[in-house]
Amino acid sequence: MHFPTPSGSPTRRLSLLYVAALSAIALLSISGYALTQRSLAQQASDGRTINIAGRQRMLSQRLTKAALALQSTSNEAERRSRWQELEEVTTLWERSHNGLQRGDAELGLPGTNSAAIVGMFAEIEPPYQAMLAAAREILNVDPQNLQKAKIEPALKVILANEATFLQGMDEIVFQYDREARSRVDRMRRLESIFLVTILLVLFLEAMFVFHPAVRQIRDDIRQLRQARDQLTRNNEQLDAALKEAQSATRLKSEFLANMSHEIRTPMNATLGMTTLLLETDLSPLQREFVETIRSSGDVLLTIVNDILDLSKIEAGKMELETQPFDLSRCVAEAVDLFVPQAQAKSLDLTWSIAPGTPPFPIGDATRIRQILVNLLSNAVKFTSVGEVAISVSSSPLPDFTEARDDRPLAEFHVRVKDTGIGIPQDRLDRLFQSFSQADASTTREYGGTGLGLAIGRRLCELMGGRIWVESEVGRGSTFHFTFLAAIAAELPPETGRSISSNGKVLGNGWRPPISDPADDTLIDADLVSPLRILLAEDNVVNQKVALRMLERIGYRADVVNNGLEALERLQRISYDVVLMDVQMPEMDGLEATRLIRRQGQSPDRPWIIAMTAGAMAGDRQACLDAGMDDYITKPVQLHALQSALEIISSRFDDRPPASPTP
Repeated sequence: MHFPTPSGSPTRRLSLLYVAALSAIALLSISGYALTQRSLAQQASDGRTINIAGRQRMLSQRLTKAALALQSTSNEAERRSRWQELEEVTTLWERSHNGLQRGDAELGLPGTNSAAIVGMFAEIEPPYQAMLAAAREILNVDPQNLQKAKIEPALKVILANEATFLQGMDEIVFQYDREARSRVDRMRRLESIFLVTILLVLFLEAMFVFHPAVRQIRDDIRQLRQARDQLTRNNEQLDAALKEAQSATRLKSEFLANMSHEIRTPMNATLGMTTLLLETDLSPLQREFVETIRSSGDVLLTIVNDILDLSKIEAGKMELETQPFDLSRCVAEAVDLFVPQAQAKSLDLTWSIAPGTPPFPIGDATRIRQILVNLLSNAVKFTSVGEVAISVSSSPLPDFTEARDDRPLAEFHVRVKDTGIGIPQDRLDRLFQSFSQADASTTREYGGTGLGLAIGRRLCELMGGRIWVESEVGRGSTFHFTFLAAIAAELPPETGRSISSNGKVLGNGWRPPISDPADDTLIDADLVSPLRILLAEDNVVNQKVALRMLERIGYRADVVNNGLEALERLQRISYDVVLMDVQMPEMDGLEATRLIRRQGQSPDRPWIIAMTAGAMAGDRQACLDAGMDDYITKPVQLHALQSALEIISSRFDDRPPASPTP
């Protein structure tokens, strides 16, 4: 690249090069942005298409169900209701089917299908047309004159073609998904090319712009005025870089907060419904399917939580609790989680606390249990034969005390030893790095994100300790971690009972969970609490999940769709509790809470519990600052919801049950 420049004017040449480089970067950035927007639009279109294609399966089943119900009912009002339901389902089914093939602007369907999908639709067209014709034949019969004999032939046609149609739609959905993934891969490759090009331009800019500029500045610095001007320019560049860095940090936090909310909202429905479904009578195969969904959801939630934890730590926003806790219970509850896995592999799972170890440290029990659970998970995962043993000891720090109340400090040392596969010495230094694993090959046997140990290392450092490992290939590993904590003489009365400081689960035996079974006992749904509850939630599926959970633990609730409706309802009815989502249309939960609190501070004011997918640092404090009394994150755990309601339910035990408001 060459620009003609006047003799004796190197500054002009450098300026032109700089403008050219910036122009190239700007052009590439704009192109990359346009490419990204196109990719997002395509992914959104693919998502709508896959969703509606999947919905076709449900609609065909609803069509069959409505037709069968129409045949079996004898009540005229119910028969008319079923007839109307069949008419609505048939119309929507037909519209979606046509929209998938020819497009539908209102449904957001482009109607541009590949040859493979066109062929698949052609294969299911005969059963589809047969079912559609049969449904229309039933709808042509007046519901008042409906007789079983008149619609039975049509029902047989529907039932005979339903399985073929469902199988064909499943194949179409899978093909849509495969093609969408292929398009995403192509866009990623293009984005990679753009990134490499930008880096190349930056390199050329560094070589042909900044390097000559440095030489020129070195010559000009002999003169005071030029040096002062250059210093001013440098300061301006530093200020701009600082603002860019601060902006990038803010955008990252906002992105993680939005992604956390968007992921947790559907996960709340998935995990909530599967939890409730597991409480029903299921066949063994159905239970296996539901447990698989639940397990996969838990894994996804763990990954999301790990990423958020790492983000909080890196941003310096991780806050640790300082509460007395029962060390034995903390260890036992972590061990309880792995009893089934240990039994399935015939492993001995043992734990012990050395004599003289202070039983009640003051610290963050949740984070300590998080580190221990991660180490236990790895130990059980990588151990096929033998045992996993946990031991806890401590050593006093007589020269140090907690500054606030002069309590003695101690260093606690936790060991997790296994007889598993071991780790090669040359890979030990990678274990505690983010997104890194001892085995990074594509053929590795064990999964994982590589975040758990990195988070554990950072948490230990925040608690004044460290984490390390000793390992030998083929003979097992021993992970160590330490933390500093002040010592409490006893637990507060509400903390709960202590338990034995050791335990063992043999590979061929079963020890009941350490936790008190009464802690998880659910209330009979027939014994409805008199607590008056209002649920403010805009997502219809999450409304169902919350209502089912409340019903499961003995409560009823009225439902509104946003904060504005909640305010209107509270003006007419005095509720004891408001379960308030944060992100809602028209008026969000924070603004609604502020307006509720401005109306007065009477003894009967509602107890407001945030029930939100926001889980980033500061979300909880924002809810409390707005005037909320408690905070539950989505996906909502049944026991967490029950515990939150039990805090205030005793105040209203003498009140007669309240019926839900229509």
